[in-house]
Amino acid sequence: MECYPITLNHQETKVHNRKKFPIILLIIIILLASCCAYYIYWSGYKKTTFLESSSPNQINSVKLVQIGNSLYASPEKIEIYFENKYYHTERVETVDIANHLASNVKEMYEITWKNDEQIQIKMNYERITKTLDYDFKDQESKMKFDYHY
Repeated sequence: MECYPITLNHQETKVHNRKKFPIILLIIIILLASCCAYYIYWSGYKKTTFLESSSPNQINSVKLVQIGNSLYASPEKIEIYFENKYYHTERVETVDIANHLASNVKEMYEITWKNDEQIQIKMNYERITKTLDYDFKDQESKMKFDYHY
């Protein structure tokens, strides 16, 4: 007994290819949409902790988190989380990054603890230095701006 391969005629091949095309197109559209959605999340919403510091006696801590990423410049904002010894966030400050061309790197930030309850964060940007003072006891913050040209 001989086995012969089954061959499709020209008309059956066209119908078979037409059924494959919408499925392949749907897969491509889903892949492109998910790539675009992830890029939007990554560039605008993803939060990345880039600097942390604790008070001298480990009572309070501060976390600097950048919001979003960029392929050609630094993100637009950072959030500063002030946490007590129970890791409860007491306050969140949002700071606009004042860089146009320079990348946002942790060397631009200087964190100084005056004691366990008071902290000073200096942010050295391209044309401005922002200084944020925070008191954990009173939960008050003050921002100072020093422009340099």
